[in-house]
Amino acid sequence: MAKLSARGRQELARVSKETDVEGAPDRLVTWRRRTYALMSDRIILVKDDVRFTPSTYGNGKPKFHSYGWKVKAKAREGVTPEQFKEVYVKAGFTVLKS
Repeated sequence: MAKLSARGRQELARVSKETDVEGAPDRLVTWRRRTYALMSDRIILVKDDVRFTPSTYGNGKPKFHSYGWKVKAKAREGVTPEQFKEVYVKAGFTVLKS
Protein backbone atom coordinates (compact mmCIF):
# COMPACT_ATOMS: atom_id res chain seq x y z
CA MET A 1 0.00 0.00 0.00
CA ALA A 2 1.35 3.40 -0.92
CA LYS A 3 1.81 6.12 1.66
CA LEU A 4 -0.09 9.38 1.43
CA SER A 5 3.23 11.22 1.62
CA ALA A 6 4.70 9.34 -1.36
CA ARG A 7 6.79 11.34 -3.86
CA GLY A 8 7.33 14.15 -1.35
CA ARG A 9 3.75 15.40 -1.27
CA GLN A 10 1.88 16.57 1.81
CA GLU A 11 -1.76 16.55 2.81
CA LEU A 12 -3.23 20.07 2.81
CA ALA A 13 -6.85 19.42 3.78
CA ARG A 14 -9.15 16.51 4.65
CA VAL A 15 -12.95 16.35 4.81
CA SER A 16 -15.24 13.47 5.72
CA LYS A 17 -18.92 12.54 5.72
CA GLU A 18 -20.53 9.66 7.63
CA THR A 19 -23.88 8.15 6.67
CA ASP A 20 -26.04 5.66 8.53
CA VAL A 21 -27.76 3.39 6.04
CA GLU A 22 -30.08 1.63 8.52
CA GLY A 23 -33.65 0.73 7.72
CA ALA A 24 -33.70 -1.36 4.56
CA PRO A 25 -33.40 -5.10 5.29
CA ASP A 26 -31.74 -5.84 1.94
CA ARG A 27 -28.85 -3.38 2.44
CA LEU A 28 -25.33 -4.82 2.49
CA VAL A 29 -23.91 -2.00 4.62
CA THR A 30 -25.23 -0.25 7.73
CA TRP A 31 -22.70 2.59 7.90
CA ARG A 32 -20.55 4.41 5.34
CA ARG A 33 -17.83 7.07 5.57
CA ARG A 34 -16.33 8.87 2.58
CA THR A 35 -13.14 10.89 3.06
CA TYR A 36 -11.50 13.29 0.60
CA ALA A 37 -7.93 14.59 0.91
CA LEU A 38 -6.28 17.42 -1.04
CA MET A 39 -2.58 16.82 -1.57
CA SER A 40 0.17 19.36 -2.25
CA ASP A 41 0.46 18.20 -5.90
CA ARG A 42 -3.27 19.08 -6.39
CA ILE A 43 -4.35 15.43 -6.48
CA ILE A 44 -7.64 14.71 -4.69
CA LEU A 45 -7.75 11.29 -3.03
CA VAL A 46 -10.88 9.49 -1.83
CA LYS A 47 -11.27 6.68 0.71
CA ASP A 48 -14.44 4.71 1.48
CA ASP A 49 -15.00 2.87 4.76
CA VAL A 50 -18.05 0.67 5.34
CA ARG A 51 -19.57 -1.54 8.03
CA PHE A 52 -21.33 -4.57 6.56
CA THR A 53 -24.52 -5.96 8.02
CA PRO A 54 -24.04 -8.92 10.38
CA SER A 55 -23.97 -12.23 8.56
CA THR A 56 -25.85 -15.32 9.68
CA TYR A 57 -23.00 -17.44 8.32
CA GLY A 58 -20.27 -15.70 10.32
CA ASN A 59 -20.08 -14.91 14.00
CA GLY A 60 -23.02 -12.48 13.82
CA LYS A 61 -20.85 -9.36 14.26
CA PRO A 62 -20.71 -6.55 11.68
CA LYS A 63 -17.53 -6.47 9.62
CA PHE A 64 -15.64 -3.19 9.05
CA HIS A 65 -13.81 -2.68 5.74
CA SER A 66 -11.73 0.14 4.25
CA TYR A 67 -11.28 0.31 0.49
CA GLY A 68 -8.09 2.40 0.78
CA TRP A 69 -7.04 5.64 -0.90
CA LYS A 70 -7.80 6.08 -4.60
CA VAL A 71 -7.09 9.00 -6.95
CA LYS A 72 -10.33 10.89 -7.57
CA ALA A 73 -9.25 13.89 -9.62
CA LYS A 74 -6.74 16.68 -10.02
CA ALA A 75 -7.71 20.12 -8.75
CA ARG A 76 -7.45 23.19 -10.95
CA GLU A 77 -4.33 25.33 -10.77
CA GLY A 78 -4.61 27.85 -7.94
CA VAL A 79 -7.22 26.05 -5.81
CA THR A 80 -6.49 26.71 -2.15
CA PRO A 81 -7.21 24.35 0.75
CA GLU A 82 -9.79 26.86 2.03
CA GLN A 83 -11.68 26.74 -1.29
CA PHE A 84 -11.52 22.94 -1.26
CA LYS A 85 -12.96 22.77 2.27
CA GLU A 86 -15.65 25.37 1.51
CA VAL A 87 -16.99 23.35 -1.44
CA TYR A 88 -17.25 20.13 0.57
CA VAL A 89 -18.67 21.79 3.71
CA LYS A 90 -21.53 23.10 1.55
CA ALA A 91 -22.17 19.47 0.53
CA GLY A 92 -22.47 18.34 4.17
CA PHE A 93 -18.90 17.21 4.89
CA THR A 94 -16.97 18.03 8.06
CA VAL A 95 -13.38 19.29 8.10
CA LEU A 96 -10.91 16.85 9.67
CA LYS A 97 -7.60 18.54 8.90
CA SER A 98 -6.93 22.22 8.30
